[in-house]
Amino acid sequence: MPRTASPYSVAEPTPEDMAAVQAALDKVASDTRIDLAKLPDDAAAMVRRLLEDYAAGRRPRVIPDEAEVSTFQAADILNVSRPHVIKLLDEGAMPCRMVGTHRRIRLTDVMAYKANKDLVSDAAMDELVAQAQELKLGY
Repeated sequence: MPRTASPYSVAEPTPEDMAAVQAALDKVASDTRIDLAKLPDDAAAMVRRLLEDYAAGRRPRVIPDEAEVSTFQAADILNVSRPHVIKLLDEGAMPCRMVGTHRRIRLTDVMAYKANKDLVSDAAMDELVAQAQELKLGY
């Protein structure tokens, strides 16, 4: 399954990218600074976004794509209610697994669902704008 975009995810790193990042980390271990220009573009962009969030007073969190989230966390990510997430899971809109009596959803599945819903929403908005322009409603 391909990785989906999340605020901090990037495309699969190449071996060269991984070597460049490892070289930067090795320098940190020797107490020198990391030159973002020497990092792969995706890695540098991720570091910049983390720093921008931190500077804006937001506490960034890096969560691996393999992580699982609770229905409460999924609801927060999707900006919907927890019962709505449970309904989506029961309908099969996202896969989940049971841990005792609790549902766990892979973060990648939540982000893929969100990306799909965002695309559908954007398409619907584009259609409404087109209709409004056809009807000369001033939009």
